[in-house]
Amino acid sequence: MPASSLVEQSLITSITRHAAEGRPYHCLSLYRKHRKQLNGLPPSHFFPVLLKACTSLKDVETGFILHSDVVSMGLVEVDLFISTSLVDLYMKCDLAFKACQVFNKAHIRNTALWTALISGFIENGRIEEGLGYATMMEGEAIFPNAVTYVCIIRACGNIVSLGKGYETHAEVSRKGFLKENVFVGSALVDMYAKCGLLNRAKEVLDNLPIRNVCSWTALIAGYADHGYCEKAFECYEHMQSEGVSPNVTALASILKACIPQNSLDKAQELHCEIERRGLIAKEPILGSILVHLYANSGLLIKARHTFNALSEHDVVTWTALIGGNAGHGHGEIALMFFDRMRLEGGFPNPSTFACALKACACLKETKRGSKLHLELESLGLTTDNDFVGTSLVDMYVKCGLLVEAQQAFEKISNRSCEIWNALIGGYIEHERNEAAIECCKKMQLEGVYPDPITYMSMLRACRGIGSINNGMEVHSEIVRTGLLTRHPALCNSLLELYAKCGMLELTQEVFNELPIRNIFTWNSLVSGYSWADESCNIISSLEAMTLDGIEPDSVSLFTVCHAYSRSGLCTYHHRFSEVVERLGNTFPDYKHHIFMNHVPDSADNLAKVKTMVANMPSWCKRVNWTRMLSESRYLGKSSLGKHAFEFSLSNMHLSLVSLIWNTKFNERDQIKENI
Repeated sequence: MPASSLVEQSLITSITRHAAEGRPYHCLSLYRKHRKQLNGLPPSHFFPVLLKACTSLKDVETGFILHSDVVSMGLVEVDLFISTSLVDLYMKCDLAFKACQVFNKAHIRNTALWTALISGFIENGRIEEGLGYATMMEGEAIFPNAVTYVCIIRACGNIVSLGKGYETHAEVSRKGFLKENVFVGSALVDMYAKCGLLNRAKEVLDNLPIRNVCSWTALIAGYADHGYCEKAFECYEHMQSEGVSPNVTALASILKACIPQNSLDKAQELHCEIERRGLIAKEPILGSILVHLYANSGLLIKARHTFNALSEHDVVTWTALIGGNAGHGHGEIALMFFDRMRLEGGFPNPSTFACALKACACLKETKRGSKLHLELESLGLTTDNDFVGTSLVDMYVKCGLLVEAQQAFEKISNRSCEIWNALIGGYIEHERNEAAIECCKKMQLEGVYPDPITYMSMLRACRGIGSINNGMEVHSEIVRTGLLTRHPALCNSLLELYAKCGMLELTQEVFNELPIRNIFTWNSLVSGYSWADESCNIISSLEAMTLDGIEPDSVSLFTVCHAYSRSGLCTYHHRFSEVVERLGNTFPDYKHHIFMNHVPDSADNLAKVKTMVANMPSWCKRVNWTRMLSESRYLGKSSLGKHAFEFSLSNMHLSLVSLIWNTKFNERDQIKENI
C-alpha cells in the first residue's frame, strides 16, 4: 500500500475514533486541518460520521463544506446514509429549506430519510407540515417505523390532535408496535396526558408489557401539569415500587407537582435524594425548580442555600429567587439579587424585570421603578409584553401614582385582560370607583372580555358607591357567561354588594340559587345581615350553616360577635351564646376574646363576665376590661363599669378618667366611694 494511502487510512481511523468516543470537536478539527490530504476521495461511509459530528455541534459551516464535497463526488442523490445525515443536520440547524432541497434531490427515499424530514419539522414547531409529510410518506407506500410513529404521536400531543392520535394508536396496536417498542407506548401515554385524557393515559400505561422510566414520567408529568398533584405522587411511588429509578425528567416533574400543593415535606425528601445522587450541581433544572419551590413557599433562606449550591445560575433560577423575595414582601433583598445578577453577567428576561418591578412596588420605590421603566422602554418591552405591562401599571398603582399608571397603560399596544385588571384594581384601591366602572366599560368596548377578577373588581366598585343598577347589570352578565356557578368568589362579591346596598331579599335570593355553598358564601350572607342589624336572620343563618354541614369558622364568629356587640341581641342570647362559646373554644384568638364579653354582659351576668375574662391571657384581660369600661356607659351597666374600673385602676389604666367624667353623677360617686 502506498505511503499516501497509509497516511490517509490512519487519518480516517483517527477521525472516526474521535467521533466514536464522543469528541465531535476534535473529529471535525482534524478533518478541516487534513482535508487536502484526503484528496477529496474518502470512503462514502466516512461522511455520515462527520455529518453526525456537525449535527451534535450544530456546526453548519463545516456541514456546508462536507455537503460540497459529497456533491462533487455525486453521492447525495444515491447514498441514503449521506442524504439522511444532511437532512438531519439542516433540520437541527433550523434550515428546513436546505433539508428539503437535499430530500427532493434524493433518487431513493426510504423510511429513515422520510423520518428525518418529518421529525425535523415537528421538532422545529412546524407540526402541521411534519404531519403533512407523514401523510405523503404513506401515499408513496413507504411504511413508518417505530421512530416515525413516535414523532407522529408526539406531534398529535403537542397540537392536541386527538383524531390523528386515535388513528395512529389503532395503527401501532394493529402492527404490534406497542408490544415490541416501549418508546411508542411512552409516546402514547404522553400524548393522552398532554390532551388531558389522563384516565386513557393510565390505561395505556397499565397495558404496556414493559414500562420504563419514560412511560412513567409521561403520566407523572401529565398529572402534575393538570393539577392532579396527589395522583402524581401516587404514580411516582408506584413507579419506585416496581423498581424503576427516577431519571432527571421524572424528578423534575414530581418536584413541579409539589409547587401548587406546597408539599414541602415531599419536596425536601426529594431534595435529599437529589443531593444523595449528586444531581444538584450536575442538573441545573432540578436546582432551579427547588429554588422556585422554596421561594414561592416563603422558605427564602432555604431557597438561597439551594441557589448557592448550584454550579451555574441561569436567568430562570435568578428570577425564581428575585420573584420569591418580592412576593413575600422582601423588596430590598429582591433588588439586591437583581443587581447581583447583572454584576455576574446575567441578563434579565421580561419575567425578571417584572419581579424587580414588583419589588419596587413593595418598597414604594418610585425612583428605581421609573428607572426600570425607562430601561424597559429602550429594550422595547413595554408595548407588547403582558407580564411587563401589568407589572408596570401595578407598580405605579401601588405607589399611588395613578397618572403615571394610566400613561404606562396607554403606551401598551395589545392590552390583555390582566393589564386592564391592574388599572381597574388601582382605581378601586384609591377609591376612584366611578373611574374603575368607566374603565371596565371601555375595556369591553375594545373587545377585551372580562375574567372573574374583572367582574369581582366591578362589583367591588359598585359596592363602593352604592351603584345597585350597575351591579345588577354586572350580575346579569356574569350569569350569561356561566361564571357564577364556577367561581364561588363571584358569588361572595354579589352577596356583599346586595347586602351592603340593603337589598337583603335579593341577597337571600342569590344565595338560595347557588349550586354549591361553602364557608365563604355563608360568611358573606351572615355579614350582610350583620351590616343590616338583622338579628333574627343572623342567628338563623348561623344555625342553618351548621345544619348544612358547614362548621362556622373564626370569620363567622368574629362577624356575629361584632353584630352582637352593636345590637345586644338579648332576645336571642341563649341560642347565640351556645354557638359563640363553642366556637370561641375552637378559635381562641384575641378578636374573639375581646367580643365575647358582650354575650354575658347583654344578659347582665357579671359573674360570667369575670370568669370568662379571668381565663383569658393577661394582655387580653386589659383589652377586654378597658373595652367594657368604655361601653358600660352606653349599656347602662354601672356594676360592670365598676369592676372594669377596679381592674383597670390596679393596672394603672388612665383611661378610667373617661368613665368617671362621662358616667352619671350618682354612679360616679358610687364608684368613687368604692375605690
